[in-house]
Amino acid sequence: MKLPSTTPASPVNIAWFTLGVGRICLGKKPDDNYLKQLAQSGVTHLATVQTSAESGRSYEAKAEASGLAWVWLPFDIAQGATPNEEAYIKQYLTELKALLNEGASIYLHCDGTQQRCSLLLYALCLNKGMSTSSAYSVLHSFGKNAANQLPRGALEWAAAIGAK
Repeated sequence: MKLPSTTPASPVNIAWFTLGVGRICLGKKPDDNYLKQLAQSGVTHLATVQTSAESGRSYEAKAEASGLAWVWLPFDIAQGATPNEEAYIKQYLTELKALLNEGASIYLHCDGTQQRCSLLLYALCLNKGMSTSSAYSVLHSFGKNAANQLPRGALEWAAAIGAK
């Protein structure tokens, strides 16, 4: 496990977590200007964890206009995930792992709480073979909001999704 590193020479100071040969970070909802800065900072993929009801799909054209590949990973845990939705989330983990194995630099975002992207990152770390304590430490490395605001039940749910 490699703790996040920063890239101070880039327009945006990003705390990266290296996972495989790629890297991933958690971040705020980006506006058009921030998307351009992300591209200049070495981000290759914008991964949006927002549903259609949240206008998640609106990031596709914005990301591509900024030179970023776009990945849509829509889910909403507030409603409780059905078995079908959980199957999609497992598919998202497979897609993220493939991108990371290709060396992608993924900027993962959801809403202002960052709960869903934090849970997805936690599940991804577990799916890549990390222990729960190491995966939780990864969340803490992105700040207290990435881990401390997650209910235990949500972490258990993400752990079950991330289990191989």
